[in-house]
Amino acid sequence: MTRRPFSVRCRTGLGPAYAGSSAGSPRHSLENVLPRVAAEVTIIHTEHDLLTTHAYASWLAEISDARLIVMPGVSHSWPKADSARFLRFIEKLVS
Repeated sequence: MTRRPFSVRCRTGLGPAYAGSSAGSPRHSLENVLPRVAAEVTIIHTEHDLLTTHAYASWLAEISDARLIVMPGVSHSWPKADSARFLRFIEKLVS
């Protein structure tokens, strides 16, 4: 099977984000879903992310055979704070 490009921006995982909802069940967590994705996965982590550790992002990349990209000099909210840079980055990533 050929893997096609597919990107996920790593945060704290789906479980904590959807706590209390059916989507927050363990079977829908990033840890369980990413290893089953039949596409090329890229996990983007930021150098100054205060919400997610580098170790967690690295571990997600390892268990899902994904590429890990660490964005230097930016924080967790950089896609919103600098949307132009974020869009240029995504365009380069998928081209």
